[in-house]
Amino acid sequence: MADKDPSTRESRFYANHPVIFGILFAIIPCLLSAYLGDLHGQSAMVGELSKRFDSVEESMSLNEALESAYRDYANAEAELNALKDEEAGKQVLADATAAWDSGKLEEALTSLSKASKKSGDCAVAFAEYSSTYTEEVLAKANELVSSKKYDDAKSVLKAASKIVKDPARINDLLDELEGVSEVALTSLTVASSSRFELIEGSQKDTAGNSYSSDDTWVGRPNSADSPSVISFYIGKKYRSLNGKIAVEYVEDTSILKDYEARLELRGSVDGSDSKVIWQKDHITMNTAPTDIPSNEIDLSDFDWLEFRVYSTKGYTGTGIPVLLSNVKLIKE
Repeated sequence: MADKDPSTRESRFYANHPVIFGILFAIIPCLLSAYLGDLHGQSAMVGELSKRFDSVEESMSLNEALESAYRDYANAEAELNALKDEEAGKQVLADATAAWDSGKLEEALTSLSKASKKSGDCAVAFAEYSSTYTEEVLAKANELVSSKKYDDAKSVLKAASKIVKDPARINDLLDELEGVSEVALTSLTVASSSRFELIEGSQKDTAGNSYSSDDTWVGRPNSADSPSVISFYIGKKYRSLNGKIAVEYVEDTSILKDYEARLELRGSVDGSDSKVIWQKDHITMNTAPTDIPSNEIDLSDFDWLEFRVYSTKGYTGTGIPVLLSNVKLIKE
């Protein structure tokens, strides 16, 4: 819908065409001077313009003089904009440097990326910071890959590729990980279970970390002869797994303070005669959360996967509650 207020249209025109207005403001005094001084003809106007614009010569025609004056104003406006960009770039660089020094690396890179198109100093800083950040990201991603935490590695790399100047090396590693995937254990159907169940709501471990019912089971063994058990069919589809083991927080630990538990990860071909693939011994109420060492686990020969928690020290019915969280099966 068109503006009904003429002043609004005029102000918008001025905002979009400042150079034209600048020339008009310069030429109008020339025309008035020519008129009031009874100076008739184009040569008099050119003479007045030559007094105000260095590029205008009295030998020029009026059209040439006007074009030259326009170029003067356009160049002046470009220089002014360049100065504004330079000043703005200095402030962006100062803010980005402060952010980088305080550990806000992503914030620094994002602001420098935007300013680098207009500020040479910001462009140089953006290139330097991008190079440093790329090395840090690749080191972190490779560490995650070594622990077979492929999804975490991909997330780190994808986020970094969007903010660095040259993401080629980051994208190369992403391409290498393209054929690797992780499947949450919670997405599989539980084949059987006994005293092993998803936690209710949100629970904490003895270190104060919170866990969600979306991806955390708790095993509550009765005794050494009556472990908590949960099993899944995996059909030789997976190479390894990762996840975390912790001990569920219990308000009164006086009963459990001298008890111990053991977690076993087992595999079998036909669902019977399972064998231990990996185990965690001497789990107590003081045991810190522990990552399952995926590089020590090979599931490729097994159709069935089973977790067992034994109470190895303590009385029947009061075993240590062991948390099994964020377990992901790895396809390579």
